[in-house]
Amino acid sequence: LHCDYPEAWGGENKGPNPCEYLMVGLIGCEQMTVTEVAKEMGWDVTKAEFKAVMTLDMEKAATKPCQQPVKTLTLTATVHGDITQEQVTELGELVHSRCTVAAIFRHLPGCECVHVWTKAE
Repeated sequence: LHCDYPEAWGGENKGPNPCEYLMVGLIGCEQMTVTEVAKEMGWDVTKAEFKAVMTLDMEKAATKPCQQPVKTLTLTATVHGDITQEQVTELGELVHSRCTVAAIFRHLPGCECVHVWTKAE
């Protein structure tokens, strides 16, 4: 595992920073949970594409000891398959409630979590 920070943060920008690895963990957990929930519900989901964006309060991140710096987390999911938008919305709610990594962010004080789930066209 190789981590680095951007040059602006004192690193050499030679790899993902730890916060980017958090986003990878979140997306991986959501993808696995989509598969599980879709199977349980009998829905034909062929693929789910995700994008995660986290906004940090860098002043809080720079304090010693570090304060909780996550201001917002926005997760966008595009779901492919023979499924309606209504089912996609329900899928998103179920996945959001079951994903253990999402739960970490949901319970962070001061962190606004936004999940947007849409059916692929």
